[in-house]
Amino acid sequence: MSLPFDSRWLAFAVWGVGTVLVYGFVLIKRRRTWRLHHDIRSSRDLVEASALFGVAVSAAISVFMVLFGEAGTGIRPFLVAMSLGCFTGAGIVMATERMQHDPAEDD
Repeated sequence: MSLPFDSRWLAFAVWGVGTVLVYGFVLIKRRRTWRLHHDIRSSRDLVEASALFGVAVSAAISVFMVLFGEAGTGIRPFLVAMSLGCFTGAGIVMATERMQHDPAEDD
């Protein structure tokens, strides 16, 4: 006797929803840091976390479409491309960060 449970839902819960929850936590944590400091570094970290959260949401939608959508048709290729584009955007933000000078290192 088997249970009428589709294992795709478990994969989506772990991979798709789990990713959104992890990056949501990162976003909340970095927003708290930004509210505390209001400096350039915390602002960049908040922008980076926002971009990564966008990637997580797009990736979760893509995972859902891969698991439950028809192969190669519909909106799935657009969502996959959007996820990869958001990921590239996050990489650009991280790559263009200026190094912060610490005056304590001048000793």
